[in-house]
Amino acid sequence: MAAKCPECRLLQEYCVCSLLPRVKTRTSWIVLRHKSEKKKVSNTGRLLLSMVEGARIVSHGEEGSPIGVADVAGEGDRTAVLFPGPGSTPLAPDPDLPGLPRGGFRNLVLLDGSWVQARRMIRRIPGLCDLPRLSLPRNRPATWDVRMPPAEGYFCTLEAAIIALEVLGEIETASTLARIMDVVRRRLLFARGRIPPGELTPAEIKG
Repeated sequence: MAAKCPECRLLQEYCVCSLLPRVKTRTSWIVLRHKSEKKKVSNTGRLLLSMVEGARIVSHGEEGSPIGVADVAGEGDRTAVLFPGPGSTPLAPDPDLPGLPRGGFRNLVLLDGSWVQARRMIRRIPGLCDLPRLSLPRNRPATWDVRMPPAEGYFCTLEAAIIALEVLGEIETASTLARIMDVVRRRLLFARGRIPPGELTPAEIKG
């Protein structure tokens, strides 16, 4: 079996670790990852953690490690969950706090798993369903087609963060992250035979 990079989880010949930038964002990110996502090569929460300074992960479902909302949102922090559906408020920039969502939320939680898993996490983790919910614009197609979303307006973890940063005015940072996401996307699709060899240059494959 071909060896995988232990960090990005791609095959060693397609490793992207040397391409990953380190960026700062005004918003802090908390990736609440379902245990089944830990080793999936298609997981994008891992990429967010590798690129965004201060982003942290909280694992859900690990045996012997139950979590509650206090593990996700520190006491006194202004924290919201990016999750669509009833009761959510459209994400919008705060006019008095540049780079932060309206409401002064400094931490945004991303649910990292399948959509079925995400819905279960928000219901089952004590206190998580009580946090404010923010939703992203749904009038744009998802570009991460390594794993297909269940419907329009649903995005992978990294793409959700990218769109949120665009909405909050951090355009340059969002563009940087989007560029890397597309590199990973193309390498994964190529490795799976979903992009013909002639459509990628050697630099795109191993650059």
